[in-house]
Amino acid sequence: MDHNVTNLENTTSGINALPFNGNGNKGIFSLPDKQILTAFRLNEAGKVSSLGFPSGHVSLTTALWRGIATVFNTRLIRILTPFVIVLMAFSRVYLGKHFIGDVLGGLLSG
Repeated sequence: MDHNVTNLENTTSGINALPFNGNGNKGIFSLPDKQILTAFRLNEAGKVSSLGFPSGHVSLTTALWRGIATVFNTRLIRILTPFVIVLMAFSRVYLGKHFIGDVLGGLLSG
């Protein structure tokens, strides 16, 4: 079990984080509910985080795999390169380490 994964429903700050249960956004570019942002900020308030804009993982993965694809220039590597980059970007957002904007910034800087 990964102890870095946070259960957002059981907050100790007294804020009811139930908006996480099925109350998704109306569109891809809409902001989360105010309650969700408050719960997230209070949960992260005591932690010192080195994560931010841009995503270093995505930037490094993009630069590395684009370089490998350029140097070796085989069909298999050219096919794998976009999948590896997208998989890294998806994993950073899925694990809650970065927002979509951080990942896009890492993609552009890579």
